Amino acid sequence: AVLLVAAGLHLGLLAADVLALGRQAAAGGARLEAALLAAGQPAGLAVETALGRALAAAEPASQASVLRLLGQLSLALAGLDVRLQSLSWGQAGEGAATLSVTMEAADLGSLQSAETALTRAGLGVKAGAATSGEGAAEVQMTLSEGGA
Repeated sequence: AVLLVAAGLHLGLLAADVLALGRQAAAGGARLEAALLAAGQPAGLAVETALGRALAAAEPASQASVLRLLGQLSLALAGLDVRLQSLSWGQAGEGAATLSVTMEAADLGSLQSAETALTRAGLGVKAGAATSGEGAAEVQMTLSEGGA
């Protein structure tokens, strides 16, 4: 009997979690739809279609630039023992694309090697202050095309 009560309570908690997650997903979907409408996309389009159109309309030249930066970043870091912890993209003052990356490595020397490799690949690199501790080192870098 105790097992049945415990199982019933667990199922009740599971059902409550499922309902809460469903409400969160619906709220997120509504926020996304509102953002797409604000970006000029018609209601009723598939999310993938509306999002693709909104991104393409936003700044197609910048997107191509971001893709080039990602390719150069990948090639420059190939073979180095660094991990990307975060990655975001934006635009510099003149509209040129930038990538902001947070990298982690075993030590500060490995991060310096990554910075050197990125510079040699022709990227503009602005590195923040590196930190180290607990067997790892971390730095945030902003990358741009053309060594600027």
